[in-house]
Amino acid sequence: MIKSPPQSRWASVRAAYGGGDLSRLLDESKLTTEAVQFYAGCVILALTQLHSLEIVYRDLKPENILLTAQGWPVLT
Repeated sequence: MIKSPPQSRWASVRAAYGGGDLSRLLDESKLTTEAVQFYAGCVILALTQLHSLEIVYRDLKPENILLTAQGWPVLT
């Protein structure tokens, strides 16, 4: 059985990336077509890499995509 990390540890991971999550970005602003293509492409590349390693990512949702301070998406 895999234990989930304590909530405080999760908060520190989120803070380390500094850009918030994709959900917040979607709520706060209207994204341009180019921004949507960028985020979708990055997520597709990440999922393709995980698939090549035979890893199944089952919880894809905007809240689980963190953004670095530079704006790069990171699957969590």
